[in-house]
Amino acid sequence: MYTHQQSKNKHLKPTISVIVFDLDKTLYVNKKISQHIDLKIKKFIQGRVPEITDKKLQKLESEIPNVLDVIKYFGLDQRDFDNYVYRDTSYLNKLKPNENLVKMLASFNMKKYVVSLSPRLHINKVLDTLKIRQLFDGVFSVNEGFKNKEEVYQSIINETEIDPSQVCVVGDNYDIDLRPAKKLGMKTILINLKSMKQTYCIKSILELKYARL
Repeated sequence: MYTHQQSKNKHLKPTISVIVFDLDKTLYVNKKISQHIDLKIKKFIQGRVPEITDKKLQKLESEIPNVLDVIKYFGLDQRDFDNYVYRDTSYLNKLKPNENLVKMLASFNMKKYVVSLSPRLHINKVLDTLKIRQLFDGVFSVNEGFKNKEEVYQSIINETEIDPSQVCVVGDNYDIDLRPAKKLGMKTILINLKSMKQTYCIKSILELKYARL
Protein backbone atom coordinates (compact mmCIF):
# COMPACT_ATOMS: atom_id res chain seq x y z
CA MET A 1 0.00 0.00 0.00
CA TYR A 2 1.25 3.44 -0.88
CA THR A 3 1.07 6.13 1.76
CA HIS A 4 1.90 9.80 1.61
CA GLN A 5 4.92 9.25 3.84
CA GLN A 6 6.24 6.30 1.80
CA SER A 7 5.61 7.51 -1.71
CA LYS A 8 5.60 11.30 -1.68
CA ASN A 9 5.40 12.69 -5.22
CA LYS A 10 5.87 9.25 -6.81
CA HIS A 11 2.34 8.04 -7.52
CA LEU A 12 1.20 10.55 -10.12
CA LYS A 13 3.12 11.56 -13.21
CA PRO A 14 2.72 15.24 -14.16
CA THR A 15 0.19 14.31 -16.87
CA ILE A 16 -3.06 14.71 -14.93
CA SER A 17 -5.42 17.02 -16.81
CA VAL A 18 -8.57 16.54 -14.72
CA ILE A 19 -9.17 16.06 -11.00
CA VAL A 20 -12.53 14.75 -9.78
CA PHE A 21 -13.35 15.27 -6.10
CA ASP A 22 -15.88 13.61 -3.88
CA LEU A 23 -17.56 16.14 -1.57
CA ASP A 24 -18.47 15.01 1.95
CA LYS A 25 -15.55 13.71 4.05
CA THR A 26 -13.22 14.60 1.17
CA LEU A 27 -13.25 18.35 0.54
CA TYR A 28 -14.23 18.84 4.16
CA VAL A 29 -14.47 16.71 7.30
CA ASN A 30 -16.95 17.60 10.02
CA LYS A 31 -18.09 14.88 12.42
CA LYS A 32 -21.18 16.76 13.58
CA ILE A 33 -22.42 17.23 10.02
CA SER A 34 -21.72 13.59 9.16
CA GLN A 35 -23.50 12.38 12.29
CA HIS A 36 -26.50 14.61 11.54
CA ILE A 37 -26.82 13.27 7.99
CA ASP A 38 -26.35 9.65 9.07
CA LEU A 39 -29.05 10.03 11.72
CA LYS A 40 -31.48 11.61 9.24
CA ILE A 41 -30.87 8.77 6.77
CA LYS A 42 -31.48 6.19 9.50
CA LYS A 43 -34.70 7.91 10.64
CA PHE A 44 -35.94 8.18 7.05
CA ILE A 45 -35.45 4.48 6.30
CA GLN A 46 -36.73 3.16 9.63
CA GLY A 47 -39.66 5.56 9.54
CA ARG A 48 -40.82 4.02 6.26
CA VAL A 49 -39.61 0.46 6.83
CA PRO A 50 -40.30 -0.04 10.59
CA GLU A 51 -39.16 -3.68 10.63
CA ILE A 52 -35.58 -2.62 9.85
CA THR A 53 -33.62 -2.67 13.11
CA ASP A 54 -30.35 -0.83 13.64
CA LYS A 55 -28.47 -4.12 13.29
CA LYS A 56 -30.20 -5.02 10.02
CA LEU A 57 -29.61 -1.54 8.64
CA GLN A 58 -25.91 -1.64 9.52
CA LYS A 59 -25.57 -5.03 7.82
CA LEU A 60 -27.34 -3.80 4.72
CA GLU A 61 -25.23 -0.65 4.51
CA SER A 62 -22.07 -2.77 4.73
CA GLU A 63 -23.32 -4.85 1.82
CA ILE A 64 -24.62 -1.87 -0.19
CA PRO A 65 -22.29 1.09 0.52
CA ASN A 66 -24.10 3.47 -1.86
CA VAL A 67 -26.98 5.00 0.11
CA LEU A 68 -28.88 5.72 -3.11
CA ASP A 69 -28.87 1.99 -3.84
CA VAL A 70 -30.18 1.33 -0.33
CA ILE A 71 -33.08 3.70 -1.02
CA LYS A 72 -33.80 1.85 -4.28
CA TYR A 73 -33.51 -1.50 -2.49
CA PHE A 74 -36.44 -0.56 -0.25
CA GLY A 75 -38.38 0.98 -3.13
CA LEU A 76 -38.42 4.38 -1.44
CA ASP A 77 -38.89 7.68 -3.26
CA GLN A 78 -35.65 9.51 -4.05
CA ARG A 79 -37.17 13.00 -3.85
CA ASP A 80 -38.84 12.17 -0.55
CA PHE A 81 -35.45 11.02 0.74
CA ASP A 82 -33.65 14.17 -0.44
CA ASN A 83 -36.28 16.46 1.08
CA TYR A 84 -36.27 14.65 4.41
CA VAL A 85 -32.50 14.50 4.81
CA TYR A 86 -31.26 17.67 3.11
CA ARG A 87 -34.05 20.26 2.76
CA ASP A 88 -33.17 22.10 5.98
CA THR A 89 -29.52 23.04 5.42
CA SER A 90 -29.08 24.69 8.84
CA TYR A 91 -26.86 21.74 9.83
CA LEU A 92 -24.25 23.23 7.50
CA ASN A 93 -23.96 26.28 9.74
CA LYS A 94 -21.28 24.24 11.52
CA LEU A 95 -19.14 24.36 8.39
CA LYS A 96 -16.51 27.09 8.03
CA PRO A 97 -14.37 28.23 5.06
CA ASN A 98 -10.88 26.78 4.78
CA GLU A 99 -8.43 29.33 3.39
CA ASN A 100 -5.76 26.68 2.81
CA LEU A 101 -8.19 24.58 0.79
CA VAL A 102 -9.09 27.57 -1.37
CA LYS A 103 -5.43 28.31 -2.06
CA MET A 104 -4.61 24.71 -2.86
CA LEU A 105 -7.49 24.24 -5.29
CA ALA A 106 -6.72 27.55 -6.98
CA SER A 107 -3.12 26.43 -7.50
CA PHE A 108 -4.15 23.37 -9.53
CA ASN A 109 -3.93 24.41 -13.17
CA MET A 110 -6.26 21.76 -14.54
CA LYS A 111 -9.96 21.07 -14.89
CA LYS A 112 -11.64 20.27 -11.56
CA TYR A 113 -14.99 18.61 -10.92
CA VAL A 114 -17.09 17.62 -7.91
CA VAL A 115 -19.15 14.41 -7.98
CA SER A 116 -21.42 13.63 -5.03
CA LEU A 117 -24.26 11.30 -4.06
CA SER A 118 -25.90 14.25 -2.28
CA PRO A 119 -28.57 16.42 -3.94
CA ARG A 120 -27.74 19.73 -5.61
CA LEU A 121 -29.05 21.82 -2.69
CA HIS A 122 -26.55 20.26 -0.28
CA ILE A 123 -23.65 20.34 -2.75
CA ASN A 124 -24.05 24.02 -3.62
CA LYS A 125 -24.50 25.04 0.02
CA VAL A 126 -21.28 23.24 0.99
CA LEU A 127 -19.27 24.67 -1.89
CA ASP A 128 -20.57 28.19 -1.27
CA THR A 129 -19.86 27.95 2.45
CA LEU A 130 -16.32 26.77 1.74
CA LYS A 131 -16.02 29.56 -0.88
CA ILE A 132 -14.81 27.17 -3.57
CA ARG A 133 -17.71 26.70 -5.99
CA GLN A 134 -16.17 29.09 -8.51
CA LEU A 135 -12.99 27.00 -8.62
CA PHE A 136 -14.70 24.03 -10.28
CA ASP A 137 -15.43 23.49 -13.96
CA GLY A 138 -18.40 21.29 -13.21
CA VAL A 139 -20.47 19.92 -10.32
CA PHE A 140 -22.42 16.67 -10.58
CA SER A 141 -25.05 15.08 -8.37
CA VAL A 142 -25.40 11.36 -9.05
CA ASN A 143 -29.15 11.48 -8.46
CA GLU A 144 -29.62 13.85 -11.40
CA GLY A 145 -29.99 11.29 -14.15
CA PHE A 146 -27.10 8.95 -13.28
CA LYS A 147 -27.18 5.45 -11.79
CA ASN A 148 -23.82 5.68 -10.02
CA LYS A 149 -20.48 7.51 -9.99
CA GLU A 150 -19.08 5.39 -12.80
CA GLU A 151 -21.65 6.90 -15.16
CA VAL A 152 -20.69 10.41 -14.03
CA TYR A 153 -16.98 9.68 -14.51
CA GLN A 154 -17.68 8.38 -18.01
CA SER A 155 -19.66 11.54 -18.73
CA ILE A 156 -16.70 13.68 -17.66
CA ILE A 157 -14.37 11.64 -19.89
CA ASN A 158 -16.73 12.15 -22.82
CA GLU A 159 -17.13 15.86 -22.10
CA THR A 160 -13.42 16.60 -21.75
CA GLU A 161 -12.30 14.10 -24.45
CA ILE A 162 -9.37 13.20 -22.19
CA ASP A 163 -7.86 9.76 -21.78
CA PRO A 164 -8.95 8.20 -18.45
CA SER A 165 -5.30 7.80 -17.43
CA GLN A 166 -5.12 11.60 -17.31
CA VAL A 167 -7.96 11.83 -14.79
CA CYS A 168 -7.45 11.52 -11.03
CA VAL A 169 -10.34 10.82 -8.66
CA VAL A 170 -9.98 11.82 -5.00
CA GLY A 171 -12.35 10.41 -2.40
CA ASP A 172 -12.76 8.93 1.07
CA ASN A 173 -14.69 5.78 0.12
CA TYR A 174 -12.88 3.18 -1.95
CA ASP A 175 -15.95 1.25 -3.08
CA ILE A 176 -18.09 4.26 -3.99
CA ASP A 177 -15.50 6.79 -5.18
CA LEU A 178 -12.44 4.90 -6.37
CA ARG A 179 -13.40 1.41 -7.49
CA PRO A 180 -15.47 2.68 -10.46
CA ALA A 181 -12.67 5.11 -11.33
CA LYS A 182 -10.11 2.32 -11.41
CA LYS A 183 -12.46 0.28 -13.58
CA LEU A 184 -12.36 3.08 -16.15
CA GLY A 185 -8.56 3.37 -15.98
CA MET A 186 -8.35 6.55 -13.90
CA LYS A 187 -5.75 7.40 -11.27
CA THR A 188 -7.07 7.40 -7.68
CA ILE A 189 -6.20 8.89 -4.30
CA LEU A 190 -7.88 7.70 -1.12
CA ILE A 191 -8.19 9.97 1.90
CA ASN A 192 -7.72 7.32 4.56
CA LEU A 193 -4.31 6.22 5.84
CA LYS A 194 -5.86 3.30 7.73
CA SER A 195 -7.11 1.67 4.56
CA MET A 196 -5.63 -1.62 3.38
CA LYS A 197 -6.73 -0.98 -0.19
CA GLN A 198 -4.01 -1.03 -2.85
CA THR A 199 -4.12 2.60 -3.81
CA TYR A 200 -2.29 5.82 -3.01
CA CYS A 201 -3.47 7.25 0.33
CA ILE A 202 -3.26 10.63 2.01
CA LYS A 203 -4.36 11.68 5.48
CA SER A 204 -6.34 14.78 4.49
CA ILE A 205 -7.31 16.77 1.42
CA LEU A 206 -4.59 19.35 2.06
CA GLU A 207 -1.91 16.69 1.54
CA LEU A 208 -2.99 16.54 -2.08
CA LYS A 209 -0.68 19.46 -2.79
CA TYR A 210 2.30 17.14 -2.27
CA ALA A 211 1.24 14.83 -5.08
CA ARG A 212 2.70 15.49 -8.51
CA LEU A 213 -0.40 16.53 -10.41
